[in-house]
Amino acid sequence: MFESISLNNSSGYGPIIDIGFLIECLIYYDRVVIVGEVKTLNHLLAELGCSHLLELLLSKKLEFRYERQRCAVASRQPLRKL
Repeated sequence: MFESISLNNSSGYGPIIDIGFLIECLIYYDRVVIVGEVKTLNHLLAELGCSHLLELLLSKKLEFRYERQRCAVASRQPLRKL
């Protein structure tokens, strides 16, 4: 078994957190840390249910780190004239 892994919101299309991958991580890792925001927490509650999510959090198998605002640098290349 591995020690820990950190997951964050997926970008683009698809679910915020892939629940299948999350379950797989819970099997193979001692601790899973999810970095997310309100949408992530709502998604986990909808997919896992309140009691299962609470059980995972209390067992310290799953940890949720709330990130209110994600800071990042984005760059775009300038448009070229044709």
